[in-house]
Amino acid sequence: MASGIYRLLSFVSANRERYQNRAMGAKTSSNHPQDTYEPSILLIVAGGTICMQDSEDGLVTSTLFLDECLSAKPVFNDGTPCPTYRVIDEHGVEREAPSLRLPRDRNGANVRCTVLEFNPLLDSSTAHSPTWNQLARTVRSNEANFDAFVICHGTDTLAYTSAALSYMLMPNLDKTVVLTGAQRSMFFADSDGSDNLLGSIVLASHLRIPEVCVYFGHKLLRGTRITKISASSYSGFESPNAGPLATVSETGIVVHWDNLQHPEPNHATNTSSQPKHSKALAEMNSASVVVIKIYPGLTPSLLTTILTTPSIRGAVLETLGAGNIPLDLIPALQSAVNRGVIIVNVTQCLHGSVSSAYEPARKLVEAGIQLGYDMTTEAAFTKLVYILAAQDKSSSPAEDLRGMVSKNLRGELTPPDLAIEGNGGPLSIAQLPIRYERTMNGGSGPGMGHLSLDFGVRQHL
Repeated sequence: MASGIYRLLSFVSANRERYQNRAMGAKTSSNHPQDTYEPSILLIVAGGTICMQDSEDGLVTSTLFLDECLSAKPVFNDGTPCPTYRVIDEHGVEREAPSLRLPRDRNGANVRCTVLEFNPLLDSSTAHSPTWNQLARTVRSNEANFDAFVICHGTDTLAYTSAALSYMLMPNLDKTVVLTGAQRSMFFADSDGSDNLLGSIVLASHLRIPEVCVYFGHKLLRGTRITKISASSYSGFESPNAGPLATVSETGIVVHWDNLQHPEPNHATNTSSQPKHSKALAEMNSASVVVIKIYPGLTPSLLTTILTTPSIRGAVLETLGAGNIPLDLIPALQSAVNRGVIIVNVTQCLHGSVSSAYEPARKLVEAGIQLGYDMTTEAAFTKLVYILAAQDKSSSPAEDLRGMVSKNLRGELTPPDLAIEGNGGPLSIAQLPIRYERTMNGGSGPGMGHLSLDFGVRQHL
């Protein structure tokens, strides 16, 4: 299949002739029209492989990313003068940031991309809660001044950061936030970075999906649903238990309506009835949560040692299959729960969900361990960090916040069907529920399955 970048270029048509004339000092017929529709993007370059260069010590983040990978490429810069814009950076300081204007698309729109580079740029293996806090504050501080946000981030911890930002910024997020990265640096000719970055900018600037997403390998995925499945493949991420929000191919760009999060029916018609949420951000601390993978031979004493560490307030338990564990480990877990540690049970498997069908999993529920259903480890981990941060700022009883673990907050899990939850085991074909889905192409409205969009007008989904 041809690279999706060629399809995107039909929307962002690179006017190379005009760019080359400007680069050579030639005069052009007119300046950029001031009345042209010009969606504004804040491109936050946090770091990662996408902006790394070779060095004696291996690949390291480079401060030449803007000059050599963005400004110098016609697909990201049409060559017309573009003023700097004032932004609030990751340190809370107001400063001028350079801007680029993408080539005009087929409907006459240019995307203005203001570039904010972190200082210092990060290797994503070091990214944890301080990075999440910085990114969330940067988006919130600039939210009123840009139409959407794109974040360049390393792939190693991209799934953690996207999930963390989902919990922190939603449900009071009004703009599209897209994270992306690369398996190969944009300083190299065979990089997937240009494809991923262009796709992120095009989708973020022309769609209004008010949540945190990840664009990678021609798919727009929910930020709380992704996991990294390959250290080298250009399709390095998967959303195991949820479909993509949008896909790009040589035949077009399709938004999957059924996979989007939609407001309640009464909210759609009466905005005054929508609940009001504070714009304040909870300060996250990832050092308070641990991930424990159940493996053959794990001893109760080792488990107790981990869970009695004074700083540990939450734990993600990666269990076997549908939520199983050796029974001799359960007393250590129950003791931790009695001390106030919040523990959530998720499966080690890439696909599927934990349940209380088997005896060990049921005894975990009886011991106070929360079911994580089909959450990824990354979503469960950051959810616990978020809940603990909310607990520190809330006057709600601890039990109320503990109950949030098994609830769907940001599209991170598939709630169990209450009608079949009590069957207590794998279902036979005679017991399976029947569901109908519409997958018509084209049209508009809440009943469609797939929505093909014309990108000339910003869509509000």
